[in-house]
Amino acid sequence: MYYRFYEDAYGIGPHEGIRTDEHKLIHYLYGDSAWELYNLKKDPAELHNVFGESACAEISKRLQAQLAALRGELQAETME
Repeated sequence: MYYRFYEDAYGIGPHEGIRTDEHKLIHYLYGDSAWELYNLKKDPAELHNVFGESACAEISKRLQAQLAALRGELQAETME
Protein backbone atom coordinates (compact mmCIF):
# COMPACT_ATOMS: atom_id res chain seq x y z
CA MET A 1 0.00 0.00 0.00
CA TYR A 2 1.27 3.47 -0.91
CA TYR A 3 0.30 6.47 1.21
CA ARG A 4 1.12 10.16 1.23
CA PHE A 5 0.63 13.04 3.64
CA TYR A 6 0.79 16.40 1.87
CA GLU A 7 0.66 18.71 4.86
CA ASP A 8 2.53 19.15 8.09
CA ALA A 9 0.36 17.32 10.61
CA TYR A 10 0.99 16.14 14.14
CA GLY A 11 4.50 17.58 14.01
CA ILE A 12 5.43 15.35 11.09
CA GLY A 13 6.20 16.99 7.77
CA PRO A 14 4.96 15.91 4.36
CA HIS A 15 5.97 12.34 3.66
CA GLU A 16 5.09 9.27 1.68
CA GLY A 17 5.50 5.63 2.37
CA ILE A 18 4.83 2.06 1.50
CA ARG A 19 3.55 -0.58 3.88
CA THR A 20 3.60 -4.32 3.51
CA ASP A 21 2.48 -6.98 5.97
CA GLU A 22 5.96 -6.99 7.47
CA HIS A 23 7.59 -3.60 6.77
CA LYS A 24 6.88 0.11 6.57
CA LEU A 25 9.16 2.45 4.61
CA ILE A 26 8.77 6.21 5.12
CA HIS A 27 10.28 8.92 2.94
CA TYR A 28 10.17 12.53 4.19
CA LEU A 29 9.68 14.89 1.27
CA TYR A 30 11.41 18.06 2.43
CA GLY A 31 14.64 18.98 4.12
CA ASP A 32 17.23 16.24 4.16
CA SER A 33 14.88 13.74 2.49
CA ALA A 34 15.21 11.30 5.37
CA TRP A 35 14.15 7.67 5.33
CA GLU A 36 12.79 5.35 7.99
CA LEU A 37 12.21 1.60 7.83
CA TYR A 38 10.42 -0.48 10.44
CA ASN A 39 9.95 -4.22 10.75
CA LEU A 40 6.32 -4.33 11.86
CA LYS A 41 6.51 -7.98 12.98
CA LYS A 42 9.46 -7.41 15.33
CA ASP A 43 8.72 -3.74 16.17
CA PRO A 44 4.97 -3.04 15.87
CA ALA A 45 5.30 0.23 17.82
CA GLU A 46 7.82 1.50 15.24
CA LEU A 47 10.46 2.41 17.83
CA HIS A 48 13.61 1.21 16.04
CA ASN A 49 14.40 2.67 12.61
CA VAL A 50 16.43 0.02 10.77
CA PHE A 51 16.97 2.02 7.56
CA GLY A 52 20.68 2.10 6.78
CA GLU A 53 21.47 -1.08 8.72
CA SER A 54 23.42 -3.50 6.54
CA ALA A 55 21.12 -6.40 7.46
CA CYS A 56 18.19 -4.44 6.00
CA ALA A 57 19.87 -3.16 2.83
CA GLU A 58 18.09 -5.55 0.47
CA ILE A 59 14.59 -4.92 1.86
CA SER A 60 15.27 -1.16 1.84
CA LYS A 61 16.32 -1.27 -1.80
CA ARG A 62 13.32 -3.40 -2.79
CA LEU A 63 10.81 -1.20 -0.97
CA GLN A 64 12.38 1.99 -2.38
CA ALA A 65 11.92 0.55 -5.88
CA GLN A 66 8.29 -0.36 -5.12
CA LEU A 67 7.69 3.10 -3.70
CA ALA A 68 9.12 4.75 -6.84
CA ALA A 69 7.00 2.49 -9.07
CA LEU A 70 3.81 3.29 -7.18
CA ARG A 71 4.63 7.00 -7.16
CA GLY A 72 5.10 6.88 -10.91
CA GLU A 73 1.94 4.87 -11.42
CA LEU A 74 -0.02 7.43 -9.44
CA GLN A 75 1.94 10.34 -11.00
CA ALA A 76 2.80 11.75 -7.57
CA GLU A 77 5.62 14.30 -7.43
CA THR A 78 8.48 13.89 -4.99
CA MET A 79 8.58 17.62 -4.05
CA GLU A 80 12.33 17.38 -3.37
